[in-house]
Amino acid sequence: MKHFQNILYADTVKLAEYNFNSAINSSEYPKWTKYITDQFDGRQKWCLAWRNESNRAHHTNNYSEITVRIFKDTVLSRVKAYNVIALLDFTCTVLEEHYGRRLMTFANCRNPKNREARIFLDTLIKKANYVKKNQIIHSAQNIILFQVKKSLSTYDVNLEAGCCSCSIGKYGKFCKHQCAVYIHYDEMSNNFPPVTPQDRHEIAMLASGDKSLKIDFFQPFYVENYNIAQTVVIPDDERI
Repeated sequence: MKHFQNILYADTVKLAEYNFNSAINSSEYPKWTKYITDQFDGRQKWCLAWRNESNRAHHTNNYSEITVRIFKDTVLSRVKAYNVIALLDFTCTVLEEHYGRRLMTFANCRNPKNREARIFLDTLIKKANYVKKNQIIHSAQNIILFQVKKSLSTYDVNLEAGCCSCSIGKYGKFCKHQCAVYIHYDEMSNNFPPVTPQDRHEIAMLASGDKSLKIDFFQPFYVENYNIAQTVVIPDDERI
């Protein structure tokens, strides 16, 4: 088990291959050697060394799990006694109303997760205070790519892909180095998009159609002060 965990959690491809060879060479059991060799053939599906920022720091199937849980808890109310006609009716009515309410809650900024997102952003801002602007280098012309220097280490921040070369940001999670670039250069990426009045109006149109209010309703009281204080970082698992 320890050998398999070393392969699974390896940071680089070279380290994963080294751990695989170590597991094979140190084994005295031919069936185990065959098993781990067969599993290593499909290493791109389960080994972290072959994953990138497209995972958005989600290494499990929590997207599918939350979808099934919403359908069971909200639509079916944990009741199994439904025929096919009732299932079709509940799917077309109750499920649609559920997502409509969730969309309007997001559009009206009444989601309690927004407060947690602001706290998360404030925490990363405090962690990124040690980075000065002269420690950040814009290293590309066509791609929004920065280099953040910290003592003897250098981290590459790619805002176009929404990732960083550090252990936290390389899988697409929002890290303090991306936050430092955002603070000093006011550059955003798809990894931490701001919630603008236009976005909230489009979400409301999606939920209620022509019955939605005009975009003026979603404007802040002070439009000229709409800056970093108004930005909300939405985690990937809370955007739906």
